[in-house]
Amino acid sequence: MTVARLISKKPYEDRIIELHRHGITLVKRILAYLVLASVPFLAYWFLGAYFPDMLTGTIGYPALVLAASAYELGMWLFLFTMFLDYELDVWVVTNDRLVSIEQNGLFARTVAELDLWRVQDVTSDVRGFFPTFFNYGDVYVQTAGAVERFVLEQVHQPREVQKIILDMADIDRKFHEKDIAMIQKIATTAG
Repeated sequence: MTVARLISKKPYEDRIIELHRHGITLVKRILAYLVLASVPFLAYWFLGAYFPDMLTGTIGYPALVLAASAYELGMWLFLFTMFLDYELDVWVVTNDRLVSIEQNGLFARTVAELDLWRVQDVTSDVRGFFPTFFNYGDVYVQTAGAVERFVLEQVHQPREVQKIILDMADIDRKFHEKDIAMIQKIATTAG
């Protein structure tokens, strides 16, 4: 069961698309992890080559092994939280709303939603060589509601996602014409 399946679906609601970050964004983080995880092995080689006495002592060697083990354990925790952040960030577009589920660390999650009929503008942004080459980027959804801007970060095919959201918003507006008219009436009488 994915996190997106936990969203309570309205009876008339259909899931249109479920989005995650592009997989290539995880590769960059894994490469950084591999570089950082190799530090204890490089340190062991360096100490063995230039300070061999540190590796033969009764206190020095166990202390170095303990420090390297603690470091590697921390690196595994870093890798685990990085993967959870990647895997549990999900955006779901239905025919009625856009739901954003973003994992912030191990024990924090932000869930937000907006009605598609309130969408005013959707913008896709692809910047850089890798995002252009692998076709991923950010999609910004502007609305008049309490949450002014939704950001769908590093999603695959951002232009197609932009088009889907705009099309679904246009369709949803037809079902909410009375709500839109009432909001416009309140805005004109208040102003």
